[in-house]
Amino acid sequence: MKYVLTDNYAPIKVLLAEDDEDDQFFFSDALAELPFPTELTIVSNGHDAVEKLTHADSKPDIIFLDLNMPKMNGKECLKQIRTNKRYKTTPCIILSTSSAHAEIEETYYAGANLYILKPNEGHNLLKMVNKVLKLDWKENFTPEKELYFLSERMLQRA
Repeated sequence: MKYVLTDNYAPIKVLLAEDDEDDQFFFSDALAELPFPTELTIVSNGHDAVEKLTHADSKPDIIFLDLNMPKMNGKECLKQIRTNKRYKTTPCIILSTSSAHAEIEETYYAGANLYILKPNEGHNLLKMVNKVLKLDWKENFTPEKELYFLSERMLQRA
């Protein structure tokens, strides 16, 4: 059985943990341009993301985590999320300006489902988010290493 977030008729519940207000705006703007409904919740650091998830009545369908945030970074937040049984199967996507191999490896082994290098162009962010939300998460929940990293350059080749 497939698990594609866009196959549901309900809005896709998205949690974004991002400290940069411009990046929050660009992400929100990208979601607004998608041809399917979404509900976005934004927190500005990993600590607030963990708090929100701990006390939430309903759980998000997908979580996007900026790698470098104050109070608790994306890696630490991811580790906290993965220790909570309620969120073991919730897709967690890392967003970062870093393409450092060590960061990519560490988040992969910590349980992230995808690592996105933040694009320079807004329309590419829209393409990336659209692609992520249309993935079959039954098939891609534990990604193959070579499919784990997504960048603007890779979108150009696809």
